[in-house]
Amino acid sequence: QEVVMIDRNTNLSYLGCGTALWVGRQIDSVDKLFYTNKDAFEAKGAQVFMETEVTSIDFDAHLVSCHPRTGADFTIKYKLVLAAGSLPIAPKLPGHDLAGINFLKLFQEGQEVDRQISDDSAEDVAVVGAGYIGVEIAEAAKRRGKNVRIFDIAPTSPLSWTRALPRVESSAILARLSALTWGTRRGMYAPLPPSRAAILLTSW
Repeated sequence: QEVVMIDRNTNLSYLGCGTALWVGRQIDSVDKLFYTNKDAFEAKGAQVFMETEVTSIDFDAHLVSCHPRTGADFTIKYKLVLAAGSLPIAPKLPGHDLAGINFLKLFQEGQEVDRQISDDSAEDVAVVGAGYIGVEIAEAAKRRGKNVRIFDIAPTSPLSWTRALPRVESSAILARLSALTWGTRRGMYAPLPPSRAAILLTSW
């Protein structure tokens, strides 16, 4: 069977869940955020098209139309399509286009977040979305000496993964987090003070 891989990005196999480890300096190189590359896939017989966008799919003719960043458009015959790409939700809230607001999904976005957190003048970080990645990047920012606040839409808990435990109060979760041996987790959830956050991250 022939395997064809198409990706709009410049890299493959990025371990996005490890971004917080790099931002928090728990690993010493961004190279550890990639577990393989284009050459490795091609060595196994796959065709790989990077920086290429799928513009349409003809389901009747079984054709995928592709537009590369450079070169001519082309089509690929297929038997099965696995579309694993996704985009973060970007609500058009007032101020959504201000500087210092970042999504955290792609490798390039992680690099930009790390660059901004490395700026000593940025003291306050607000994280919108208290899922696993939101909590992890909040901890990473805390490790870098920032004042961190986490915000979540959940009505009963600041940490969205505790929705599976509806009877557990937010205060109990916060007490447990504060009791962990990693003292960097202390004080990560608090109302935003009158001052503006220098960096805002969203895991939506």
